[in-house]
Formats: sequence, structure tokens, C-alpha cells
Amino acid sequence: MVRVQNFILLYISVLMIISQTPLAKYLLFVSIPLFVILITKHLKINSFSFKKILFLNLIVLIALFSGVVHIYKDNLYYFTRDIMYFIQAPFFLIIGIYLYQEIRDFRKILKIIVISSFVVTLYKISYILFHPEIFLLSALKIRYAYDLSNGAAIITILILLYSRKVKYYLFNGKFEIIMLLISFLSIVISFSRTNYVLLIVIIFLPFLNKIKASLYVYFSLMIFITMLIFGRSFIHMDGGGVQGTDFMSKLEHSFQEMTIHDYNSRIEVINDWRGFEAHLGLQQYYKGNVLELFFGQGIGTIVYTPAWVFQGADTNLDILPFFHNGYITLLLKTGLFGFILFFSWLYILLKTSLRLLRTSHDNQQKLEGFILQASVFIILFQTLVVQGIFKTTTPVLLLVLIGISLQAYATRIKKALIP
Repeated sequence: MVRVQNFILLYISVLMIISQTPLAKYLLFVSIPLFVILITKHLKINSFSFKKILFLNLIVLIALFSGVVHIYKDNLYYFTRDIMYFIQAPFFLIIGIYLYQEIRDFRKILKIIVISSFVVTLYKISYILFHPEIFLLSALKIRYAYDLSNGAAIITILILLYSRKVKYYLFNGKFEIIMLLISFLSIVISFSRTNYVLLIVIIFLPFLNKIKASLYVYFSLMIFITMLIFGRSFIHMDGGGVQGTDFMSKLEHSFQEMTIHDYNSRIEVINDWRGFEAHLGLQQYYKGNVLELFFGQGIGTIVYTPAWVFQGADTNLDILPFFHNGYITLLLKTGLFGFILFFSWLYILLKTSLRLLRTSHDNQQKLEGFILQASVFIILFQTLVVQGIFKTTTPVLLLVLIGISLQAYATRIKKALIP
């Protein structure tokens, strides 16, 4: 029994490291044996956790059903590829659920996740040692010349910061501080606007442990995102280029880059590419009939970039199967129903996290609540700017973390019900 558990922990550790490398595109296939092992060992499991991800599973089913209906007009390659991208999120959530059911040791699993994340961070940091010329480059050149963006560091900080806050210590205090500082350095040198925002979110979220405050922020962000997508007549931004070529100019340009509006020149398209591709996706969505508006055009749906944008240049951006703005992907492939289900799923996770924080009797329960709460806002933001959980390389570490937190809560509930 112990040997099997150790094998599973080693397996999941390797998967978590792979998930942060270029090999991540093969992760789903490499994970299937682990998935089969866990399921066959635990055929009977508390349904609580699965109820919490029901809406996410429905989104995948809607995308699949709508795609099958439209497969006659879609490219089979994109159809099969989309299946892989859409099923990854529930797949790794379920792995997290079954992983906790197998190990039943929240601290041990968190240690595995932190160590795996930190190994990736050390690898990213090593770029500096082998490329000292990096210090002579500007922030933007560092951002695009070296692959320093590091989602693993975000997970390390999330777990260690919150575990220390609730006094649920995982490692020696000095070792934790070293890991936190190195992970923070990794985020700083990544010059990733997304990672900067996520770091701020993680630091300030514990102040939203009041139910009303947390729900108010969630619904405010939900309305903002909805307005950003559908309210082009209310949010007007004039097109234009980035004022300067430094990182600060890029930061200042962030909101305009996300805004969806009409584009008339190649300069606008180049400077506001995220907004432009979202604009194309939204245009394609509005071309659908009534059923397609509600249930989407399904997996396999692609959008073609107008010829005038690249003027015959050889590029892989002439076909867009997914968008940086993941909400546009949801709309186009699962319709308004899938769009609403996604926000509903995040709301269910948020309510679960707040219930944990409100009724917590021990430090582990508090930590589970903080992890789920942070995960909601991380996914909410990532979906807006970097595709979110429906993409080529889904955030495996985060999804597994959500899965084990849900199942830890479910196990506690089951024990409370047993007389």
C-alpha cells in the first residue's frame, strides 16, 4: 500500500514538473495511466466534489455536442484537437480529487506540489546563471528573448504564504522563506503582467475573507468582464500604438489591448492583438443562429484572420482556434449558456471557499478555504488575458490543487455524517 502511494506521489511530481515545460502539450496522454490507476482503486467516492465541478463538465459536454452537430463544416483536425484542450481541465481536477482520496494526507500532497513547483522555479532562475548577458537587456527584450514566465512560482507563493498565515507549516521556517524569496524573484524577472497581477491578488485576497466583500468583488469583476465583451458601445477606446517601447508603456497600454472594438489599420492590430482576435471571435459568434447563440458553434470552430492583416506573410496566426480572451472562446464554442455556466461554476467554488473559512475548526480547513478562494480569482483573471483553463497547456498545478482541496472538504463532511 505504502509503495503504491509513493509511486503515485512520484508520478504526480513528475507530471507537475512536465506541466511547466515544453513537454506539457503531451501531458494529457502521459497522465492517463495515473488516471486509470486512481479510478480503479477508488470506484466508490463521495459525490460532493463531483457536484462542485458539475457545471464545468457540462461546459465540456455542450462544446462537444455543438461540435458534433457542426462537424460537417469544421476541420476534423481542429475538432479532435479541441477535444483534448477542453477535457484537460475536468481531467486534472478529477485527478486531484482521486489523489486526495488515495493519499488522505493534505500536508504531504501540498509538499509535493510545492517542491515540484520550486524545482521548476529553480530551473527558470538558472537562466540567469547561464545567460549573464540578460542584465544588459531591457525588460521587454528579457520577456520575449527568454522563457522566464513562471506560473509554478505563483503556486509556490500561494501555498506557502497562506499556509504560514493560518499556521499550517509545511517545511522548516527558513527553508520556506528562501523558497518564497526565490519564487518572488522569479516572478519579478519574468516581466509578465499576468504574473504581477496574480501576485497582487494572492497577497490581498485574505483581506476578503468576509462573505459580502468577497462576493461583491466577484460580481463586480463578472460585470466588468461581461461589459468588456458585450459593451463596446459603452466602453470606447480609440485605436493607437503603444506610447514607447519600454515595459512601463506596455503596462499602461494593458487595458486598451484587451478592449474589443473595430480595427481599421495593421498598426492597431499589431499593438492591440488580443483585442483584435477577440473582436474576430465575437463577430463569428454573432453570425450564429439562435441555437448557436445559446449553445455555441462547438469544438472545432475556427476563425480566419482577414487577408489584409498579414498581407500574404507566412504566419500561423491566419487561423484562430482559441483566443487570449478565454471568455470569447467559451462564447463561440459553448454559447451564452456555457458562458453563464462558467461564471456559475466559479461562484460555486467561491461559496464553498467562504463556507470553509466561515466554519473552519482547524488550520487545514482555513487553508483549503483560502486556496479555493484564490483559485477562483486566479481563473477569473487568467481566462480574460491568457485563455484560462481551456487551452493547450492548462494550469495543471492549480487544477490539482482545487481537486485535492474539494476532496479534503468532502472527506471531512463524510466523517461528520458518520455516527
